[in-house]
Parts: sequence; structure tokens; C-alpha cells
Amino acid sequence: MRAHHGWTIIALFVTIWDIACPPGHMLSDGMDRLRTTRPILAYTAVGIVVNHLLRGPFPDPIRAVATLAARNG
Repeated sequence: MRAHHGWTIIALFVTIWDIACPPGHMLSDGMDRLRTTRPILAYTAVGIVVNHLLRGPFPDPIRAVATLAARNG
């Protein structure tokens, strides 16, 4: 599977979820609640994903986990 397949699956999932979910349970609604109750966790999670996607200057735990899983799987 190629990267664009993964992006297509993610986009379809988010769209379908946001259409089908109960009111107040869109993914962005959940993020709003997380930012209110656990702001450090919320912003850290976003920062980790952004760093991963932009190949930022910080260590990438997502790539590390994926690499370990590929080696052990």
C-alpha cells in the first residue's frame, strides 16, 4: 500500500465518522473536550503528529514505533 492510499483511508474515515456520529461527537468536538480537560496531552499529541508529518527537528516517536513494529512483525 502506498502513502496516498493511507491518506485516502484517513480522509474517508474522518468524513464518514463526522457524518454518522451522534451530535457533539465529531472528532473536532472530542479534541475540544480534550483541550479543556487535558490541555498538555492535547497539544503534545498534536505536536507529535505535526512533527511526524513535517519531518520536524524533534525525535519522532511515531516513526520509532512503526520501525520497531515492522522489525518485530
